[in-house]
Amino acid sequence: QVDYALVLGIFSGLSLFVPYFGIMFSFILTSILAFVHFKTTSIIVYLAIVYVMGHIIEGVFITPRLMGKSLNLHPLWIFFGLFVGGSLLGFFGILFAIPLTAIIAVIIRFFIKAYKKSKLYKY
Repeated sequence: QVDYALVLGIFSGLSLFVPYFGIMFSFILTSILAFVHFKTTSIIVYLAIVYVMGHIIEGVFITPRLMGKSLNLHPLWIFFGLFVGGSLLGFFGILFAIPLTAIIAVIIRFFIKAYKKSKLYKY
């Protein structure tokens, strides 16, 4: 059992709000503390496997579904927004991709609803 595991878990969880930097910082901090506690380098390999698997599961399955349900967006639109935001604006694009995707979706839904109520749609 690692000393201060609860504090480490809470701190790691809070640092994950910062994309990419949070996971790296959390992994490095956890690796250092685990290495000091267990005095073996194999624990770092195990931690890397857990972090990579957790990050894949969270990034591919959990977050797009949760964000998609709360924003009423399909998970593919979440991925598309993240890819476009990251390509256009880099780090800040990834930070603001989900809110901007949600705003664009609301605007598109508004125009579709307005179009369906218009005279053009009836023809």
